[in-house]
Amino acid sequence: MLSCADPLRRTQPLDCTPHISVRGLTHAYDDGRALLTALDGVDLDVERGAFVSIIGPSGGGKTTLLKTLGGLLHPTRGSVVIDGIPPEEAQRRRLL
Repeated sequence: MLSCADPLRRTQPLDCTPHISVRGLTHAYDDGRALLTALDGVDLDVERGAFVSIIGPSGGGKTTLLKTLGGLLHPTRGSVVIDGIPPEEAQRRRLL
């Protein structure tokens, strides 16, 4: 399989625009006493067709990341784009 990360690509150029692109993603919850930062400055690119596992300790932000990618949570800061559009728009277009 050809990949954008493959330095020896010898065929026609691939579209190396990430399917999912996350930049500076931060999400903080307000528990009434203080802000709890679940995600802090996350950067991530995922190519179309890639298989990705998200692992980490309980309370490490895995679910928050997935909910943000799915448009169920809005980031406190940063951006998420799926095929060049925000996840909320992708949902409206039924791309997710």
